[in-house]
Amino acid sequence: MTSRRGSRHHLIVVADVEGFGDPQRTGPHQRAVRGGLYEVMESAFTAAGAPWDACYREDRGDAVFAIAPAEVDKEAFVETLLPSLVMGLRMHNDTHPDPERIRLRLALHAGEVSYDQHGVTSSALTLAFRLCDAPPLKTELTASPGVLAVIASNWLFDEVVRHTPAAAPATWRPVPVAVKETTTTGWITLPDHPYPPNPVPAAVPTGAPAVGWSRTRSGGVVPRQLPAAVRDFTGRTEHLAALDTLIPSDPGPESLDKQRARSVVITAVDGAGGIGKTTLALHWAHRIQDRFPDGTLHVNLRGYGPGEPATSAEALGGFLRALNVAPRAIPAEVEAQSALLRSLLAGRCVLMVLDNAHSAEQIRPLLPGTPGCMVVVTSRDSLTGLVVTDAAHRLTLDLLTEQEAHDLLIGIIGADRAAAEPEAVDDLIRRCARLPLALRIAASRVAAHPHLTVADVVAELADDRTRLDILSDTGDERAAIRTVFDWSYQRLPPEQARLFRRLGLHPGPVPPRRRSARRTTACRHPPPAARTHQRAPDRSRRRGPIPLPRSAACLRRRANPPPRLHRRLRPRPRSPAYLVYPHRLQRRLPALPLSPAGARGRCRTSSPVPPCQP
Repeated sequence: MTSRRGSRHHLIVVADVEGFGDPQRTGPHQRAVRGGLYEVMESAFTAAGAPWDACYREDRGDAVFAIAPAEVDKEAFVETLLPSLVMGLRMHNDTHPDPERIRLRLALHAGEVSYDQHGVTSSALTLAFRLCDAPPLKTELTASPGVLAVIASNWLFDEVVRHTPAAAPATWRPVPVAVKETTTTGWITLPDHPYPPNPVPAAVPTGAPAVGWSRTRSGGVVPRQLPAAVRDFTGRTEHLAALDTLIPSDPGPESLDKQRARSVVITAVDGAGGIGKTTLALHWAHRIQDRFPDGTLHVNLRGYGPGEPATSAEALGGFLRALNVAPRAIPAEVEAQSALLRSLLAGRCVLMVLDNAHSAEQIRPLLPGTPGCMVVVTSRDSLTGLVVTDAAHRLTLDLLTEQEAHDLLIGIIGADRAAAEPEAVDDLIRRCARLPLALRIAASRVAAHPHLTVADVVAELADDRTRLDILSDTGDERAAIRTVFDWSYQRLPPEQARLFRRLGLHPGPVPPRRRSARRTTACRHPPPAARTHQRAPDRSRRRGPIPLPRSAACLRRRANPPPRLHRRLRPRPRSPAYLVYPHRLQRRLPALPLSPAGARGRCRTSSPVPPCQP
């Protein structure tokens, strides 16, 4: 270090390792701790805008103190240093055995520092060491499950922390400090296990503050990110009750050991496109989010929709900013972002809704690491990997029951109009295959046009060739039946997409599952993407696709038919191939005489349909 003379105003940081001299720590363990301490400090200081090499620092065996350059922005330094330290300590502890893990006490102060030929000296530096030795700070770190306890001087809190929203001033607590000749007030915070926020700083208490169990985010505003729920939600009583039973209970302070032994509650809600997964998740989350006092986080992962799925880094960045992490303090690597999120959620009670997920790999970096939080994931994929490796609870949505579908229609068109046309209402439910999205679109047509009767809409939907067109004429891509089904198709691997197109050619009843499985090896051992819910389950145990997805198969089939089938197959007015593009079929496929086999509902080709290549 270059020798400096005179006195300048600097930020002072003193860091002390908890239990450094513990008998369980041998010489190699202590060296590993010291090496980890310096590595974590250097990384955090650099992230906070104070390069380690530019700081004056001295080693004290189990502690180190550093003086930041005078020109360092104090507010930016404080808001970035603490989350960076938490992240670094967590990453170190995750890769080292117990005797080499670090829990740190940190003291922050700022004041005049004098330099001479022996080093540095000042009353400000002495105060920083006294703060780091304060019994309340040691007590709070011992009681906390986190890795960092911080104490700031009264001056630093009043002049810097209080004016820095990202430093979460409402989560700092004043404590009396009496060490040797020093008697003052310090302000304590636990960055990875914060106190509940106080709107106004409390007066200096007579004793150390108690650590509350009603944790909240480090900031003045609790995040509530849920989008609006639908007004006319109906049905799904069993599914709502199943979700209610999974809500983690508040263990209270006396059950800390039991809480640590429990796991994060993860629920995977899967089902076909348009089946109502997001609607169910949002309705339930709005209903119970008050039981998660530390916030509700939501993200649309865009697993099935326009464009590419959201990356884990995008979702992590949004969550970290919602938890008041300064953008400059967010790490670049996904693993580091995930570790920081787990640190911030440790000990908190937060509900996370991960909507429209594409795969388990997309979800895992977003999961909390400690109990108390609950995660609800919605996806068209079955997310078997999440169920197997992360012990997620699977909740599969089926089509609505007849009564649920009837209640949904009444909620949209009104009881009077439904009572006036009971038979037409039943026909409308059958035409829409009890699919919630299709029912909602059809019922909205009735509700939006008072002159239109339910029977009129049923008549429009009676023609198989135009039904998808009518249910896709919403003016909103996200609410169009054809587009919703197409998003699932776009995520299929080539083998599955090819088989799905071929199913659209079949002129009669849906082929048995075992027959279609012979056409592709991927059906015998389907990859994760192939388990997308393109076929909705039904309580009647029907094995084929529901009518509307089958129409989507025809749409895709007509885009690129194989030459041999194109030459030989004559499409029939009642076959699925007419359900989407009848005008294209009539133009591209000349009318050919049917063979006797075709008259019986089957088509012959000059050679067998070649199997899909693996």
